Amino acid sequence: NDGFRIGLVNSNVEFESTESGEFQFYTGGGAAKMIIDSSGDVGISTALPVTKLEVAPSISNSSIKTGTLELQSYSVNNAWLADNVYYNGAWYLRSTGYASQVYFGSGGDISFKRFATGNAGTVATPVLTMQLDSAGNVGIAKSQSGNAVLTVKSPAGGNTGIILIEGDTTDDGWGVYATTANKYIITRFTGGSYSDKFTILEGGNVGIGTASPTQSKLVVIDSADTSKQIVFSDNATYYGS
Repeated sequence: NDGFRIGLVNSNVEFESTESGEFQFYTGGGAAKMIIDSSGDVGISTALPVTKLEVAPSISNSSIKTGTLELQSYSVNNAWLADNVYYNGAWYLRSTGYASQVYFGSGGDISFKRFATGNAGTVATPVLTMQLDSAGNVGIAKSQSGNAVLTVKSPAGGNTGIILIEGDTTDDGWGVYATTANKYIITRFTGGSYSDKFTILEGGNVGIGTASPTQSKLVVIDSADTSKQIVFSDNATYYGS
């Protein structure tokens, strides 16, 4: 008489509404905690789902969790997908170990972040690993300001570098890096070690075979015999030592 019945059909328990409305589930009074509308769309903590499953955002936890993967979306351009971390006024590790996150932020930026290992329930600080802006510019270890297609930032006290590896079966290759002493260097990487070949100082001096071309704008030294060198100064060229 009330338009609702529960039945056992072919060993299945079936809930059926004979009305055109929706199923609403309540716990502890107040608004419905979950609804199933007449189209079969499910809403959890939301009364008007617009997809087959819609979950309202939480300000104290992730909205969806499966295994160690967690998901939250507060608004347009403010959502994230993470492993082993959730937000409740600060970022917290769900379990003991590392955590990582992909954050979809303002202006269409996509940020990849990592969290240092720690104990379950402890506060964790996100560290930016890479960011892709709406124009397709990439920043590694820094937010991308759009000044370049690729920007690389070194960790504190370290050098910034990119290595181009030769083929698929070797780690040998060529690299470029900028040092904390404001040098720009092209280096050869082979056998697990580096051998710098070309250096540009902050003032524009260039060195081939030397990391300190302070004598003039261009200094060339034979690394196998340092007595063999060419130094180009403003008014003369010197050969030998």
